Amino acid sequence: MAQSIAGTIYLCTAMVRRFLEFTNEYPWGWSPGHMDEWSLQLTAEQHLAPSTIRSYQCSLRLFTEFIIDGRYGWAVACEQAFGPGNHPVAIAHEWNTIAHLNDYEGNPEARPFTRPSCNGSWTTPMTR
Repeated sequence: MAQSIAGTIYLCTAMVRRFLEFTNEYPWGWSPGHMDEWSLQLTAEQHLAPSTIRSYQCSLRLFTEFIIDGRYGWAVACEQAFGPGNHPVAIAHEWNTIAHLNDYEGNPEARPFTRPSCNGSWTTPMTR
């Protein structure tokens, strides 16, 4: 369990660093527009799969939800350190992230077998 959490933290941290590098802004300067631009770059230039992009967006959503949560005090700390209006905001919304709409999003030729297709594939050779 601890190894799983450590792995998740490592991957999310790596994604935050990649986004930081892309925007060239600190988290208190990020906006939903940055998420739009980054998502477009991942789609149009890097040609990543929707499921990959969604996982990247989810990592950033988790991070920004953490830093804007009032229980942790990051927004107040940013405004005290950098002036009024300089605080982190939510950047991942329904309108600028990829929705998970299908049970399977991969290449249809490489999809996993369904139970009926497995039954048909394995029983036919056995009856011959």
